[in-house]
Amino acid sequence: MALILGLDVATQTGFAWLDTNASLSTVRTGVIKAEGKSSDEKAASLATQLIAELHEYVDEERVGEDGRKYFTKVRRRKPLDYVAIERPLPNIMQFEKYNSDLIDGDAVTSTVNPNQMLLPTYIGAVIAIVAAYRIPFETIAPQTWHKAYYGSGFKPPKKFIKIKRHPQGGKWQNDWKTPAIERARALRIGVKTADAAEAVGIAFAASNTQAFKMLSMRAAA
Repeated sequence: MALILGLDVATQTGFAWLDTNASLSTVRTGVIKAEGKSSDEKAASLATQLIAELHEYVDEERVGEDGRKYFTKVRRRKPLDYVAIERPLPNIMQFEKYNSDLIDGDAVTSTVNPNQMLLPTYIGAVIAIVAAYRIPFETIAPQTWHKAYYGSGFKPPKKFIKIKRHPQGGKWQNDWKTPAIERARALRIGVKTADAAEAVGIAFAASNTQAFKMLSMRAAA
């Protein structure tokens, strides 16, 4: 087995097709943009577009009898063997929000990133499609694929994020987006967005996981 699909799932989902038996120049990347107003509509859009992306790689034999009537496309390329999806963070991150308080002046409150809260919905939609096609998959933690992609001990550069009403005008945060693009281009892999570049890293990490190696051994037996 050799063909891996890496997915950085979000409203703009980066994807990367990695053939472990081919040159890195053959890695194909792109982005799926979820459309819709509600999270449900966006999840449905993501699932529908993923099916369109998968259909040329899917072997009909992977689909069970109950699902065959829904997946009638004939595979035109080598079959997809494995899907790797970035695992969402287990905890919802809180951020400081600076508000203008008419009585006490500037007040600091806590807020969360709503996109992070919706990630399980989008990832669930993706897993449902992949599982329906009977394609083996796993979720990979960010720190795991970071190590596989950048090397052990890598520290990302800092990026200054402007924050309205922040006493210092903003704060410095880790920038994982820029090195993802730089790493992909250093490997001569064409990427246009950080989402696609991170999907490359996720696919790379999948090729080194114990689950993928065991699956490869069983396929070769």
